[in-house]
Formats: sequence, structure tokens, C-alpha cells
Amino acid sequence: MVDQLATGGFDAYIDYQLVEYPWTPDPNVQYEPYSFHSDRWVPLAYYRYVAHNLWLPWYSWTRRKPIKIIVGTVRSKLLVGPLNPFSETLKCYGGATWFTGNRKAAERLLAKSPENRRLLAHYSKRFIPDESIWQTVLCNQPDLKISNNNLRYVDWSQGGHHPKTLWMEDIPRILASGAHFARKFDLAKGVEVFDAIDAAVDAASR
Repeated sequence: MVDQLATGGFDAYIDYQLVEYPWTPDPNVQYEPYSFHSDRWVPLAYYRYVAHNLWLPWYSWTRRKPIKIIVGTVRSKLLVGPLNPFSETLKCYGGATWFTGNRKAAERLLAKSPENRRLLAHYSKRFIPDESIWQTVLCNQPDLKISNNNLRYVDWSQGGHHPKTLWMEDIPRILASGAHFARKFDLAKGVEVFDAIDAAVDAASR
């Protein structure tokens, strides 16, 4: 992994997509249901990170306290533009949380710049911010070289909201993928899988 960061030609390996509205699926792309590359994810990400909900104060007699309920959602770029930090030069991106980056990428994420401060304030009020904030910071840096392969092995072939649990029969595909990490494993029952992967990695490094 360290060698690839030093010689691979990229500052960060991160899964990203431009989050925009309206969004039209690419007819040439075969989307994976429920994954970050499904035809539902970009509209969902726009709702989470760009659109604004309209709230109505209410008193809940069951909870015995004031609450807010959603009465509508504003999606229009013209209307939500003044309400969030995004612009033509600071676009919203999103994707899988996990990524690999070098020192240069880390410095950009940790920079106390005005843009980063605005993004932190914005994402602090948003649902699952780590599926967008890393991509938004890194993909808006014109001098960074970004790969859209986050080097994570994930199998969405079974459908559903979670990827397939990986077992012994998945090891050849994991090792052949060139990924730095894989998910998901069963921590209670997958000890033999971990041991087999460790043995394969040790053998390859000799």
C-alpha cells in the first residue's frame, strides 16, 4: 500500500461521484443495486447533502416535548444555492467512506481553510457526512491526482442494503483484485478466512 502511494501516480484512491440534481443515469453503465454505484445513490446523496428540508415546529404529546417534522424538501439548485457552501468551483461529491491517501491528501483534509470550515459546519448537520465530505474536499483540489478506485474489495452481487459476507471461497477474488482491504467479514465465524489471507499475504511478500 505504501509503495503504491509512492509510485502509483495518485495522491488519493477514493470512490467518488458528482452529486447533482437533476441526475440522469448513464445508459452505458450497469449499476449495482443498493451499492454506491446504484442508480438510486446520487439522488439520495443530493437529498442528504445538498437539498434542504422544510421543518414545522410541533408538540408531541406522546413524547411530551416540542419536535420538528418535515413538511417538504427544496431541491432546486437556484433555491438551495445560498443555503449551502457548494458552487461551480466547490462542487459536492460523494461515495464510499473508505479511501487511501498520501500525506498531501491528508494535509488538504486537515487544512483549516475557509472552505474546509464552511464544509465542516455544513456537514455537521447532515446525515452520514463521511460518505461525502472526504470526496468533496479532495475532488475540489485541482492539483491533486485522484483515482476513482478506492482499492477496497466489496461484493454487492447478492443485492440488499449490505454487501455479501466474505468467506473462504472469496479469497482468490480478493487477492486477485489488488485491493488494500476487503469487507465485510464475520468476526465471530471468519477466523479461518483471516488466517488464510494472512498466510497468502506472507507468502507473496517473501
